[in-house]
Amino acid sequence: MKNRYFEILSVFSTIVAKHGINKTTMRDVAEQTGYSIGTIYNEFSNKEALVDGLFNQKRLEVEEWLASLCGVCQASGEMRLRRFMLGYVQEFNQKVRQDVAFAEIVKEARYFRYIGLKTVDFNQFVRSKVLVIIENILQAGVKEKLFYITDILLTANLILNAFAVYLLPSLILEKEFEHIYKEAEAMLELIIKALLAK
Repeated sequence: MKNRYFEILSVFSTIVAKHGINKTTMRDVAEQTGYSIGTIYNEFSNKEALVDGLFNQKRLEVEEWLASLCGVCQASGEMRLRRFMLGYVQEFNQKVRQDVAFAEIVKEARYFRYIGLKTVDFNQFVRSKVLVIIENILQAGVKEKLFYITDILLTANLILNAFAVYLLPSLILEKEFEHIYKEAEAMLELIIKALLAK
């Protein structure tokens, strides 16, 4: 049963990547999987449930790669911030470029209220996870007497906001990754100089 669930989601993703969310139907999914339309509806009550399934998969993936990104080093606060922020930009860019279906769904968010709400929820979920990681890195830097910060939560929010532009699916799909990464590196240099200033 579980395998069928993921198989249906995988086929749905493939169809959305080729034709977009608007032109993808439950019947298309049934035809491509070889399952009856009734079987598809038993697993997913409608197209919105398929979208939910994709967003749930993405949440799990994000948790996994964020955990691997923040667990890679026992270095100074500065080095941890560098590795995490640049790793985050790189990983996110790769995921968007590789997962065309998810990028298509996110791009269509403005046309479909339901998808728009799901996208907002997903973005808030990712933001909250990343914010905690940045806060922890900044706290460690302050304890090391490396960073000079009076308000860690505000500073973490400002850092995350500064990197938001490098995480926009529309920009990622239009711009070469090398340009995005180079700009992210320059932004990080500015931020680190400000954090180190006495």
